[in-house]
Amino acid sequence: MPSRTRNSNSSGLGRAIINKKVKDARKIQESGMYTTDVDSTSRLKSVTQERDLEEFLNTAQLAETDFTAGTYGEVEEKKTLKKHIDNKQRLRVPRRPPWTKTMTPAELEQQEKAAFLDWRRELAVLQEEENFLLTPFERNIEVWRQLWRVLERSHLIVQIVDARNPLRFRCEDLEDYVMDVEGPEGEKGTGRAIRRSLLLINKADLLTAKQRTQWADYFDSQGIQYAFFSAANAAAIQEARREASLRAHEITKDEEGAGLLPEEQIDGAKDNDDSESVASSNDLESYFSVEEENIEGADPRARVLSVLQLEDLFVQKAPDLTAFVDASGRPPSKLMVGLVGYPNVGKSSTINSLLGEKKV
Repeated sequence: MPSRTRNSNSSGLGRAIINKKVKDARKIQESGMYTTDVDSTSRLKSVTQERDLEEFLNTAQLAETDFTAGTYGEVEEKKTLKKHIDNKQRLRVPRRPPWTKTMTPAELEQQEKAAFLDWRRELAVLQEEENFLLTPFERNIEVWRQLWRVLERSHLIVQIVDARNPLRFRCEDLEDYVMDVEGPEGEKGTGRAIRRSLLLINKADLLTAKQRTQWADYFDSQGIQYAFFSAANAAAIQEARREASLRAHEITKDEEGAGLLPEEQIDGAKDNDDSESVASSNDLESYFSVEEENIEGADPRARVLSVLQLEDLFVQKAPDLTAFVDASGRPPSKLMVGLVGYPNVGKSSTINSLLGEKKV
């Protein structure tokens, strides 16, 4: 009878699982660039009055606007950019109007609707008088109310963008809005500029270390707080851990029941302590390190953070919670982090990776 051995090239097993998970995750990411998810509820249904890209381009054609590359000369391009800069303050996220706790629910609702209508009228003026052709934007006030609530209830607001085109998905005005929100709950007269912002560059594994370094240079020059992350990789690591642990457990049970390992598992197997039967968390996470990052002298700013590193960063970048004391004078017991971003940038997957399981 062959001698009884334990498998354990468990590290190899874990890595094989991880390899498949990350390939599957990347295939999903790369199958569609910027698809739009649709809210399933009727009240929060997105209303942009643009069914698809074709309709948007048809509108552009009716407005005699040509998006073909090379149609603008240098002078026209400069005029357009200047026009955009001059009207930047008019192209803003709709603000929740100032409110106090003495106002009734009816007063609050009427005030919010009036302010929202003014915002829409201002955009209409830009289209009619300045001949702006605006891209599709959200026209349902209920969607914006969700944003208002997130900003007012959060201490740290994390804006998630797609690493493949960060500036397309970054809303500069949102960062200004975060600084405008007052006090612990947003009530008028309770003090501004106590919240903090962080730009989370998700899907960063799709960039090279050199590209991430170039983006780091740009964001540093703009004074922007940022971090690189990959929710897909984080989820793949977590799933691989579960599967590797489960398979290692099954192998152990097989060994104990039969006293033998299957022939294909005996090959290359060697005695191994129980503590090494499943690849460690550090081993699994290091598997995802880009080769370029392991080169001596690699830029630490370009590192794609793990879940634990991201959580630590949230704590580091958060404001002093004593600025958010309640009516009784007590600060909040927990840090509230609000995640904001356009569809398909990875809000849900980031939350799931932070929680370690699918919740949203």
